Amino acid sequence: MLLANKVAFITGAGSGIGKATALLFAQEGAKIVALGVDGDNLEATKKQIEETGGQALVVVADVSSPEAMQDAVKQAMDRFGQLDIVFANAGINGVWAPIEELEPQEWDKTLETNLRGTFLTLKYTYPHMKERGGAMMVTSGINGTRTFKGERIAYSCTKAGQVVLVKSLAVEFAKHNVRINAICPGAIATNHQPIHRVPRHGNRWTARGISRRPHAAQRWQGQSRRAARAISGVRRFDAHFGNRHFRGWRRNAH
Repeated sequence: MLLANKVAFITGAGSGIGKATALLFAQEGAKIVALGVDGDNLEATKKQIEETGGQALVVVADVSSPEAMQDAVKQAMDRFGQLDIVFANAGINGVWAPIEELEPQEWDKTLETNLRGTFLTLKYTYPHMKERGGAMMVTSGINGTRTFKGERIAYSCTKAGQVVLVKSLAVEFAKHNVRINAICPGAIATNHQPIHRVPRHGNRWTARGISRRPHAAQRWQGQSRRAARAISGVRRFDAHFGNRHFRGWRRNAH
C-alpha cells in the first residue's frame, strides 16, 4: 500500500473533505490522527477506519488554540511516534454579509479558525517532520484566489492568506524535504453552511451550499470524495512535482 507505515495528521476529519481524505488515506495504509471539534463525528470516522482494518486516534481540539494544538501533536507523537503527512483542512464559512453589517467579532472568528488555525497546525507539526521529510496540504478555495464577492470578505481573505502562507513556507520547508501544497476547490457539498445576511434568490445556488432542487443536490453527491482523490495525488511520496497550489482541480505552477 502506498501509505504503509505513514502517519497522517488531519484537521476537520469529522466531515466533508477531511473525513473523505482520512478514509482514503487509511485505505492506502496510513495511520490517522483525526482532529476536530465534534467528538461524535470524529468517532464515526474512526469507526469506519477501524472497520476496514485501519488505525486512528481521535483528538478533540480547537485549531485556533495554541495550547490545544500543541497537546494534539503531543498525543499524536505519543501514540504513533512520527508524522509524515499533515492536512490542514479545518475551517468555517463564517458570516457572509456586506462589510457594514459584518461585526468585528465575526470577522475575527473566521480568521482565527481558518488562517490562525492553519498557521498553528503547520507550526506545531512541522518540527516533527524535519528529519524524515513528508507532505503537507492546506485546504484553501477559489473564493479569494479566483473569485471575489464582497459579502464573503472574511472567508475570502482567509483563503487568499492560506495560499500566500503555503507559497512562503514552500521555500522554508524545502530545505528539509517537506513538500507543501494548497488545494483550492470550488463548491463542495459539506455540512458547513455560511450564515447569510444578504438576500437569497429563490432556489438558486449559494456558494458551498446546495439549493432545494433535488436534481442539483444529486449532482453534487460525492464531491468530498473527489476532493480526497485530488489530495491523495498531491501528497504522493513518488510525485514528480514539488511545491505548488492547485486551483479548480488543475495543476498550476507558480
